[in-house]
Amino acid sequence: GSSGSAALPPARLPFISDFASARLAPHVMAFLFVDRITQLERGRFVRGYFDIPSQVRQWPLFLLAEGVGQLASWPAMADAEFRFRPVAALAGEVRVLGEARPGERVDLE
Repeated sequence: GSSGSAALPPARLPFISDFASARLAPHVMAFLFVDRITQLERGRFVRGYFDIPSQVRQWPLFLLAEGVGQLASWPAMADAEFRFRPVAALAGEVRVLGEARPGERVDLE
């Protein structure tokens, strides 16, 4: 069962690549825009980051919004004990506080 909005301990927060690579083909991995979950409260809140690849020329802001949408699905997945993944998740708000440059880490929340 679910433990409400309890935060998962940091040791249990996965690298997305570790979680996804065992289940997804490499071409799908190229479309994941969250690298690590750093804070997760089941059913309520999530924080993470994405490292923009250094080999790209630029990073479109709409892909940051996509990353926030991907991140938003994690509280629901944790609440369901990772038995399923929502097809779509809604982020109540997306604020971009600056430019996203290749090679930079972007905090997502």
